[in-house]
Amino acid sequence: YLSLGLRKCTILGQFVLEAVLVAVAAILVASAVSRPVSNAVGVSMLVSAIEAAQPEEQSFSEEELWQAALNGQTLYHYDSGTYAGPDHIDFTFGVTELLILVGLELLIIIAAICKGGSFIFNLSPRQILTTLS
Repeated sequence: YLSLGLRKCTILGQFVLEAVLVAVAAILVASAVSRPVSNAVGVSMLVSAIEAAQPEEQSFSEEELWQAALNGQTLYHYDSGTYAGPDHIDFTFGVTELLILVGLELLIIIAAICKGGSFIFNLSPRQILTTLS
C-alpha cells in the first residue's frame, strides 16, 4: 500500500475499519443468539437454587410416632429450612450494557491494531518489504 502511494495513517485506518466491521457482525450475531439463551440459562439456575433450598419432607414410622407421643414430643413433617431469595430474576442484556461492551471492544481493537501496526510508522517502505519477505 505504501508503494501505491497510500499514507501510513490511511493504511492503519483501513486495518481498523476491517476489524470494526468484523466485530460489528460478530456482535450482531452474538446478541441475537445470547438474548434467549441467557434468559433460559438464568431461569434454570434460579429454579435449581430454589429447589435446592426447599426443605425435604420427612416420613416417620408408626413406631416413631408412638414413641414421640409417649414422650410428649412433636414431630415435624418438614425441616425449618426456607428460601429467602427472589422468585424471578430478569436475565436480559440491556442496551446500556451492550453499548458499554461495544465501546470497550472497539477501544481494544483500535489499541491492538495500532500496537500491531506500529512497525509501519517506524520503518520505511523498503524496510517493511525486506522484513516481510
